[in-house]
Amino acid sequence: MQKLTYINAYGESLVFGAEPPVLLRSVSGLGRPEAKVIKTQGAYQAGEMFSRLQLPARYVQVQFDIPPLVSREAMYEQRMRIERILSASRSMRGDEIGTLVYENDAGAWLARAVPEGSISYGKRFKDGITTSKMSFYCPDAYLQARESNKDSM
Repeated sequence: MQKLTYINAYGESLVFGAEPPVLLRSVSGLGRPEAKVIKTQGAYQAGEMFSRLQLPARYVQVQFDIPPLVSREAMYEQRMRIERILSASRSMRGDEIGTLVYENDAGAWLARAVPEGSISYGKRFKDGITTSKMSFYCPDAYLQARESNKDSM
């Protein structure tokens, strides 16, 4: 079981999962980000001085399908609903931005996120759309656990 939910700044959500209306094909960018080594080198210094490690922002890529619906009109209504939820104007509200929630059999994690760019829709097949792609920009490198875990010592 793998599921990705985007909740925009206005509380509207879109679920990419194993059930219609939006089927999750694949998700990437949730692993450990590549750390950048920050170092300095003085004049005529042999070698370098290590300063710190810096984690970059996270980019999450999603591939999904919109399975065939009852009519072409219903497919375009679903597409417009997806566009509204993922629109740039609804991804921010003051200082607040949307949230991306990733769930699998091991647990659930969340990150602040906004959709980056537009959706690249795949081919229309009957009254559905296959192999669509989009990307989310997460300014924080870390994923937070949805539930806090406590243990007494």
